[in-house]
Parts: sequence; C-alpha cells; structure tokens
Amino acid sequence: FFHFFALCPQVESILLDDVKLVHAPSTMTFANLRHLDVSACFSVKPTLLHIFAHSPLLEHVRLTHMAEIDDELMRVLCQRANRLRKLELDQCVTLSDTSGEYIIEHCAAMEELRLYLNRLSPAMMQRLQRTQN
Repeated sequence: FFHFFALCPQVESILLDDVKLVHAPSTMTFANLRHLDVSACFSVKPTLLHIFAHSPLLEHVRLTHMAEIDDELMRVLCQRANRLRKLELDQCVTLSDTSGEYIIEHCAAMEELRLYLNRLSPAMMQRLQRTQN
C-alpha cells in the first residue's frame, strides 16, 4: 500500500474505503497531501497518527464509520494540521468532548465542521456552533 505513495510523492488526495491499513514506514511523509477520506477501514489508528503527523498541508479530512477514531487521533490531527479547513466526522462514536476542545483550541483555519452520529455532549455541540475561527 505505502509503496505506491513512495512512488508518488506529489499525491494530494487519498480515498480509502473498507481496507485494513498497514503501518506507514517511519520515514514516509505526505508533504503534498491536502485531502484525506477514510471510511469503514480497520486497524487504522497507527497509520492515521503517522499520516496526521506528517501531512503539513492537510486541508480536508473526512472520517466515517470507524470506532478507532478517538481523542488521541483528534489531538494529533488538530495540533498538526494548521491548515485544516473542513472536517467531517460521521459515526466516529468514541470521540468525547475532549475532541471538541481540540477543535476549538487548535483549528483556527476551520471553515466547515460536520459531525454526524457522535457522542459529544449537547453543551459541546453548542460551543462548537458558537466558535468562530
């Protein structure tokens, strides 16, 4: 899987649907990645942690139907993706209000946030709605 990306360092968009992700080589970066869409994949956490930490231009992230998406992943994404403008989280049921705090604190470039079927509290959802970046 990652051998392909090593051959295509200019890739700007990745779409993964219903796959098991293998660990990314520790030296691999995604210097030009701007759009990441991951749906119904499993064994994703180590790979996503690596991608989020090594994708400085990431602008749009869509994560759907994955219980592995947790507060730690959101922390790394929000702290590292300074250019993140659009974030879509659909059925990422292990997220807590802590993830909402990371979004508010670190995602200054955010233009659009879509949250579907999550477990964030009503109070956090209201705070996110009121937040203007």
